[in-house]
Amino acid sequence: MIFFEPRQSAAAEIAKEAITLVRALYAVEGQGSNASVEDRLRLCQEQSASVLAKLREKHFDWKEQLLPKHPMAEAIKNALGYWEELNVFVADGAVAIDNKCLRKGNEAHCSESKKRPIRGQ
Repeated sequence: MIFFEPRQSAAAEIAKEAITLVRALYAVEGQGSNASVEDRLRLCQEQSASVLAKLREKHFDWKEQLLPKHPMAEAIKNALGYWEELNVFVADGAVAIDNKCLRKGNEAHCSESKKRPIRGQ
């Protein structure tokens, strides 16, 4: 048990830090929620890109702190494997940070449920 506890506390600290960085990304998303596609793109490139770079760097640091089979290590590996796809919103102002809402022009089209994808748009 002694050897396991430090890993548990490392995972808790990693989670706290990750949540802080993800909240910073969503704060930027909130700032641009009513902006044009061009303005959203500019905002994301100016503010989100640096947070994403820090988050990616942190993923590699965190990966070294955890045992390979730890659930958080698996999540980190998964995130790094999809890193390009997770960063599309910084390259395209019409793409939201998550898949709950899609942008069409200046309008957001949001699904009623995370389980049901948006179709026919």
